[in-house]
Amino acid sequence: MSASYPESTPSACANPGETLREAREGKGLSLAAVALQLNLPVKTLQQIESGDFSRLPGATFARGYVRSYGKFLELDQNRLVHEFDAYTGSGAASSAVHSLQRIDEPSGVTRNVLRLFSISLLLVLLATAFYWWQEQNDGDAIGSLSSAFERIEVESVDGTTEVHVLDPGEGTALDDESEPAAAALVEAPEEAGPDASAPPQETDAAPSAAASATSATEQPAAAPTEQPPLAANQGRVELNFTGDCWAQVTDADGKVLFSALAKAGSSQTLTGRAPFAVHLGYASAAQVRYNGEAVDLAPHMRGEIARFSLGR
Repeated sequence: MSASYPESTPSACANPGETLREAREGKGLSLAAVALQLNLPVKTLQQIESGDFSRLPGATFARGYVRSYGKFLELDQNRLVHEFDAYTGSGAASSAVHSLQRIDEPSGVTRNVLRLFSISLLLVLLATAFYWWQEQNDGDAIGSLSSAFERIEVESVDGTTEVHVLDPGEGTALDDESEPAAAALVEAPEEAGPDASAPPQETDAAPSAAASATSATEQPAAAPTEQPPLAANQGRVELNFTGDCWAQVTDADGKVLFSALAKAGSSQTLTGRAPFAVHLGYASAAQVRYNGEAVDLAPHMRGEIARFSLGR
């Protein structure tokens, strides 16, 4: 956008552009160097130096260019502006426009307020994050405690771990069963009250029990049951447990005949194709017989664990 200025004759008013050109040449500066410093096109500087202000985008911008140009060349900026107003006839009312300056930084009070607001916001975020983290940890702890009461882990002597899951209704069932039992214990003395003071009557139960015991001791022990005959390549493994012991027996076909935690006093009789692979987790609490003959476990024990084969 170009604007026209009512100019006076050059003989009456000096061209501020001529003053700027002479100062630039006196410092040995080129138009390109000045344009780079002022961030203005070279063509704009040529128009200023030639006094062709009508091609500039308005009196306000032209005046600012002249002031910035004079400041760069260390000239009297106010004198140049007055010369520009007189040369272009712009008038003194608009001559108070200053060249663009850098924006003032916020005052110290504003900076302190912004800093305080930022710190407060950061503290609120940290408090919120800590509260959320604590809530998550409390929920995990409650869940872990509940799961711990819902199952019990039992570790056997051979290092294996068995997990026993408790039925949620077991506790209620036990409580329901214990209440009638407690009530029966309370009511029993009341029912027996009238007969409690009466002396015990002599009965013939004791002689009868003694006679039964005598006849039982005099009877011979029952003969052990005979095992059925075995087919070819078949074998029989008998396991008797005097204590809790984990045991596993596998036949020649790779079939697992028994694999469990045997309780004290239990026994197992296993039949399959020989040879058998036997693994005992607590061999001191086990007695093994193969085809009716006792097996010495001592040579096969490593601590309390025994691994051996039968029927080879």
